[in-house]
Formats: sequence, structure tokens, C-alpha cells
Amino acid sequence: MEYLEYIRSKPCCVCYAPPFSDPHHIKAIGMGRNRNKLSQKEHIDHGVVPLCRKHHQEFHHYGIKRFEKKYDQSLWADAYYYLTTWMDLNE
Repeated sequence: MEYLEYIRSKPCCVCYAPPFSDPHHIKAIGMGRNRNKLSQKEHIDHGVVPLCRKHHQEFHHYGIKRFEKKYDQSLWADAYYYLTTWMDLNE
């Protein structure tokens, strides 16, 4: 998927670790759903941000509220930034 490849190419949005981050869906996709079969729009609707492996695992351990408070960050704002930047590149 073009959008997920774009997200993978970005550094972690928390620590700015070098590119090739995990695309993290802010809104859970649900257990048992095959992420490979989702449309690009479905991925975008779930909010996607680049996280390094460490921060991706930490997010799943803490949950969104505690994670965002710890890093004083809004992942939904980050997801919007990445989406609008990607859309500008693809006009």
C-alpha cells in the first residue's frame, strides 16, 4: 500500500529513530482481522503513525492516554500531519 510504505519510510514520531518504523494504527483494527486485506482508506481511517519497535511495544503496554501523557504528544495530530503531507506529495 502506498500510504503504509510512506509511513514505514518515516522515523519514529516519538524518538525520531531512523526510518523503517512500524506503521502503528491508533484505533485498534481488531483481533483476527487480516491487516494485509484492509484497503488503503481503512488503514487511513484507523490513524497511522510511524513508531520504532520500542515505542510500538510501549504503546500497546501503556495505552493511548498514558502513552500520550508520558511523551506530551497527540498521536491523532501526528496521524493528520502524516496524512496531509502524503496527500500533498500525491497531488
